[in-house]
Amino acid sequence: MKKFLGKCTVALFIVTAFIKEIFKKASSEDPKNILVIATFRLGDLVFATPLLRAIRKQYPNANITVLVNKAFVDVLVGQEYVDTVLPYHGKKKHPSLVRKLRRGHYDLSINICEGFLNGVVYGASIPRRIGFMQKERYKDKIFVNEPVTFSGEFKGIPAFFLKLFRPLGVYDVSETPLIEQQHQELPDCMVTKTPKTTIVIHPGSAEAIKVWPHYHELVGMLVNKYGARIVLTGTESEKGPEDYTVFGENITDLRGKTSLKDLMALYSYADVVVGNDTGPLNLARAMKIPTVTIFGPVSPAILGDVSEDMYAYTDVDCRPCHSTLFGMDVEGLSRCKNFSCQHRSCMTTITPETILAKIEAIMGLDLLKSLLEV
Repeated sequence: MKKFLGKCTVALFIVTAFIKEIFKKASSEDPKNILVIATFRLGDLVFATPLLRAIRKQYPNANITVLVNKAFVDVLVGQEYVDTVLPYHGKKKHPSLVRKLRRGHYDLSINICEGFLNGVVYGASIPRRIGFMQKERYKDKIFVNEPVTFSGEFKGIPAFFLKLFRPLGVYDVSETPLIEQQHQELPDCMVTKTPKTTIVIHPGSAEAIKVWPHYHELVGMLVNKYGARIVLTGTESEKGPEDYTVFGENITDLRGKTSLKDLMALYSYADVVVGNDTGPLNLARAMKIPTVTIFGPVSPAILGDVSEDMYAYTDVDCRPCHSTLFGMDVEGLSRCKNFSCQHRSCMTTITPETILAKIEAIMGLDLLKSLLEV
């Protein structure tokens, strides 16, 4: 019953917004209050930062609010291109969310991600509503009055998101994700455990198909060759069967022990971060921390124009040459969705020696050899 009443409340807001829109047209003046919908996963939120910076540059005096997944609020807090970060608590909270957005008196909204939130934005009586035309186009046509379709060459997800700026007449903007470091102090529990020269490895992923199987071997090489001290990060649920305790004091296992804010603080001290194609690696890269990202089912083309030194990738025949993104067909987006794949040759053929060589190139042999003297 509560769920039904919630849907009825949102529907009532949509009807009243429709009536209001009949009599009041959107203003052509520069927006003063801008709402950006960015409730997707961590990696995509990082990829959206070029768009957020572009909005700030185009409208420096506007108040910019970003609605994000409640778990990722800390990513944007303190960033100069955002004034307010609103946590998104899921569909059950849509009625209260619509009320809150109506009180914000926004005159422009840009929905980067989920089409189902277009109805919420419409119900908030926001006059200008920009968003992608996704798989449910009949709904998008109703709720989005400045729709954007994907066309042209795929140049990475950051550039893909920037297409939402076209209705505003802006084209020439930076496509590089950036999260300014906030100079956060390490938590007390991590200070004594974090070495001065830090190699951070994030070996897990929420998607098993993205997990590279040779991290234990890589750690062994770093420890045996350089005496490296390594910090492992990730969630408790991402722990695999590998026993890293065999490396003794050379390993600090923080998996399941850090918040997102802690992780950002740790990355700010890191010399290099190594891991799968996941949100934390995108976050570290946006913080300008040297990274080595191991790509498997997804092509590194999603990053846009980045150096090959920053990733490892094997070109396999079984990976599709095009895929979908937010329900839209995107030619040039190479992404495999065969989550039951047994051979995973896109991952297994990337050797530990390949990743070690990239770490050596980033850190420099002198710095790595100096670890032996500690």
